[in-house]
Amino acid sequence: MRTGPVETVSNGSAKFDLEFFLRTDDEKSLRATVLFAAELFDEVTVRRMVTVLGDVLVQVLDEPGVRLSGLEVLSGAERELLTGPWAGATADTGDVSLVGRFEEQVARHPGRIALVDGERKITYAELNVAANRWARHLSSRGLGRGDMAGVLLERGADFAAAVIAVVKTGAGYTLLDLDFPDERLRSAATDAGIGVLVTGPRLAGRLEGRGRPSPARPGNWKVCPGRTWARS
Repeated sequence: MRTGPVETVSNGSAKFDLEFFLRTDDEKSLRATVLFAAELFDEVTVRRMVTVLGDVLVQVLDEPGVRLSGLEVLSGAERELLTGPWAGATADTGDVSLVGRFEEQVARHPGRIALVDGERKITYAELNVAANRWARHLSSRGLGRGDMAGVLLERGADFAAAVIAVVKTGAGYTLLDLDFPDERLRSAATDAGIGVLVTGPRLAGRLEGRGRPSPARPGNWKVCPGRTWARS
């Protein structure tokens, strides 16, 4: 299979943000047309997508049994750039898990600020206490290793604690974008196979009927004097 030149065609309108049309006229060659919304994508980006798609198709046709993990989507120059100048400094992380790495920081620097959420400054110790409380709450709802939780929260301290808590239970998580329309949110949650939804009362209705809703801030967390998260 050989890739051919890319021609620019404009019809003045696009029904969807991005559309790929592939067809064959002689069962020997494959022609593709890409329609895109010019206000969302520039031509350089779309040409890059087409080039990558062509390269992937060539690899699949040359080796039909190739695994997805074996497909190359980067050129040699791009891979060198990503693993070289753009990679920055590297460090040996060993076999420590994400939770283990976080708890190491808690043990070493419990009083240091872990994150800032508006006027709230949360230390590593406070964040860990909150995440542990939430992890116990989620575990009591049946969340554990092999499960998938959906996180539908506004970005902030509670969001960070929720993600850490889910990981502490051994489960995976899917971040659900608040900017998605409800139908797309439901579709994303269904495709991800979430079993527990971590959200707040104001947002829970957007995914009604999907998973077992687990209210955000179990026990209504709040920041109390002394910078500790506690039940209200």
